[in-house]
Amino acid sequence: MTNRSIYRALGIVTLALMLIGCGHTKIVVVGYPPRGPVGSEAYIEDEATIAEIDAVRSLDFSSARTKHLYQIAQRLNLGPDAQVYLVDTAFGELDFEKETIKVIETLVENPIFSGDAKSRVLAHLSRLDFDSSKSRVLDALDRRGPVWVNTAQTQPDEEAAP
Repeated sequence: MTNRSIYRALGIVTLALMLIGCGHTKIVVVGYPPRGPVGSEAYIEDEATIAEIDAVRSLDFSSARTKHLYQIAQRLNLGPDAQVYLVDTAFGELDFEKETIKVIETLVENPIFSGDAKSRVLAHLSRLDFDSSKSRVLDALDRRGPVWVNTAQTQPDEEAAP
């Protein structure tokens, strides 16, 4: 049996299971978290995350701060304001470039990495001492490709339209 036949058979089995169903199996669709106006659930979550980042900033050891900022950078519900604050904190509060790069690369690889956070990363890039560190961050941004833009903030006001 060739690889192509195996993949075709797996596809047919998967499709059959989806159509027939398997007991209490649920299909989960993963997408971008909801975005909305200030005061919505997305922004409340940002405020809580920013408070959590503030708590991380108070930790005595850079390795502990790195660990927690890395975990936050992996979250799929990180809003643009929390991402920007995370970038500022990583560049300002971590003692070693290696730690800063670890957090920044993780955030850049996050599927909801925002345009605001990308702009902030680029603004802080000169704070890294070594060209190799700057290059790692630029490579991560290049691999990432286009980023999500918060259209809720860029929409013109309806009243301003002629």
